[in-house]
Amino acid sequence: MSLATSVAAALRESAKTEAELHGLAEAVEVMKEILAQVSVNPGYKDHTAAASFCHCCLYTLRAILLDWSISTTAVQTMPLAKMPKIEGNAVWHVEHPNCRIFLAEQHAALARYSETSIFAVRKLLSGENPSARSGSFKRAAAEVLGPYRQCYQPVNVPNVEADRPDRCESFLQLLRQPGPPEVRLEAFLAHDECTAGNVLNPLQTQKTLLFYCTFSLLQDTFVSSRSWIPVAAIPHCDLTSCRGGIGAATATFLRRWDQDGLDVPFDVAPGVRASVHLQGFVSDGDSQRAAFSAKGSAGLKPCTFCANVLKRGCAAAERDPNFVTISEHNLAKFQLYDARELEAAIVAWLARKPAMTKHEIDLRERCLGFRLDADGIWGCGTARRKLTIDMALNDSMHCYFSTGIVNTELVLFLGQAWKVAKIKTDDLLETMKAAAWRRPGKPSAVSELKRLFGHQLFGEEIYKGSAEQTKSILPLLRWIAEAWLQRMPSMKESAECFLALCRCTDQLQLCNAETRWSTLEQAQCHHQRLFSALYPDSVRPKHHHRLHLSQQYEKLKMQISCWGVEAAHQSYKKCFADNFDHLLQPGTEGMYSRHIMPRLLLRYMEMCNETPFLTNGFKLLSPFDEAAVESATGIKDASISAKCRTHVMEIKENDVLLWGKERDQGGIIRFFLVRNNKLFLYATPLELRDKTEATRTFSSKDANQFYQWVLLPEPCHPTWQSCNENTIVVLP
Repeated sequence: MSLATSVAAALRESAKTEAELHGLAEAVEVMKEILAQVSVNPGYKDHTAAASFCHCCLYTLRAILLDWSISTTAVQTMPLAKMPKIEGNAVWHVEHPNCRIFLAEQHAALARYSETSIFAVRKLLSGENPSARSGSFKRAAAEVLGPYRQCYQPVNVPNVEADRPDRCESFLQLLRQPGPPEVRLEAFLAHDECTAGNVLNPLQTQKTLLFYCTFSLLQDTFVSSRSWIPVAAIPHCDLTSCRGGIGAATATFLRRWDQDGLDVPFDVAPGVRASVHLQGFVSDGDSQRAAFSAKGSAGLKPCTFCANVLKRGCAAAERDPNFVTISEHNLAKFQLYDARELEAAIVAWLARKPAMTKHEIDLRERCLGFRLDADGIWGCGTARRKLTIDMALNDSMHCYFSTGIVNTELVLFLGQAWKVAKIKTDDLLETMKAAAWRRPGKPSAVSELKRLFGHQLFGEEIYKGSAEQTKSILPLLRWIAEAWLQRMPSMKESAECFLALCRCTDQLQLCNAETRWSTLEQAQCHHQRLFSALYPDSVRPKHHHRLHLSQQYEKLKMQISCWGVEAAHQSYKKCFADNFDHLLQPGTEGMYSRHIMPRLLLRYMEMCNETPFLTNGFKLLSPFDEAAVESATGIKDASISAKCRTHVMEIKENDVLLWGKERDQGGIIRFFLVRNNKLFLYATPLELRDKTEATRTFSSKDANQFYQWVLLPEPCHPTWQSCNENTIVVLP
């Protein structure tokens, strides 16, 4: 009996209705494809035995950078028709002629699923009962995962574990760009607790602290998960039983970093030497608080950087002019900690802590804003030296979009609209549908609009959508506020404050070194003043935290945020969280990180091979070759394509593209042309007919023209667009 026949028989045996029987042929074809591509059912889980003790497998960054110098063949999924015919267990033997083809496909499978899952499903589809994995299978899998496991070194830490891997040839090409032979890599660390499930049903038992590392060399792709290398994973259950918690884990990580001696130049490839220098630590408020053993948002002093900023409503700010609360909008009134003085004070108090009473300790911690924790960074000289308080960076995504100030004001604004005008979210949804707003490249957005305006996402105090959902709904509500609500006398103040918030989010995208980040600072201070006056009881620590962003960007001379970290989190949730949750149970200490980290690294490498870093900033997708272009157009030495990928965008024919500081120029893409390593766009120009803060209205011209890519300032897709005959309305 053939595989297709046996699968069809099994499906018929289990089917109970004609509806279930319908489509059996399609199901059989899917099974064939799954077998051929070694793509398996994620329902199976890896039950490999673990060591009986806990340890922390921290990466060796030097080894990873050396791995980047190794030529790695990009793994591409072979079409089903070209797959070799492989019988029985022969595919699992490393010596088999077809094994190299299998190993290439095995990369894609092991980047997503466990060894046990792949073996079990293959046996099942071949009509055999799942059994213990054979030695030949283990050898084949070990050959795939071996390079990634070698990037880790065990480090004993009570109840903590983590790992780290990677190799990517396109990164090595970035290092080899013309410049000094010795490359100084400026590194940034990030960590954040990732909770599986979704925003409405978080699975707290699967919460994991994930560490990531990136380099300023990759700043053009910071918003992509490809720029953030996974370096450690620690289950929440281990952190809660570890003295010092996240602070101790961070200190251990920094000690490992220091032991590697990464600041001393070392050979990465022939003619390329590199050194790695930690420049900053970007994270949300909770991770920052935990890393530095700070009291955090609930404490008297909710800011890690300010010595004189107190919590909302604190009476001390009224009695003493040296203090202000988180409602203050004037940056000149903030007194920042001196990193050396702060460190000296905490270290001195830590030395005296055994002789102090609990009351004396609590008083000092309350006034200082930091806990006297000897197990965290403050108790480790190496960690204090590698990561000082002024290297910590606030994150714009968490400040604004991830349960941030946009989520808060959005609910306050719509609550006021309901109070004075009885406007419901259902009414807003119908308005959006009537306006025919859609996302770029999609014919309709009705289903997405329903999700964004769903009742379950609107809490009493906060919008519960993800960061991406919050960012998507903001332009739509801005359009409503500008077009209608600000014209109502009872809504004028609320609408003005909401529109001021939208200007802040505009400047997060548009401010740069040319403006010295002052436009962001001005927009934020203006909004802070309006919000504090209108909603004094709703001011949150994040309203204050975001005020530090412009100063931090000016110091770094670039922007950095956790959008790429959030994208990496989503990858972890979709591919691994459910498959490895059984390793988070009591009695499995140490197993989780040893299993998850090589897979995260392998997936990272696969993503970089699939979408490599671009040294020149662009790449044509499926282009016509130069001979075909010359034959059809007469243009020599040129390539043409209907699609093009830049650092963080994929643009295709008929897309609307905006550019300019005010997003007031644009065109409809027709095709892309590359000649002499320069990218040109052939597009239908869009003529600006009307511009407001929320919208741009264009009409298309008849004649097309070429635009050189490097001369287009701030190119981007619109967030939403609506087309009507010759008129295109966009929300930038």
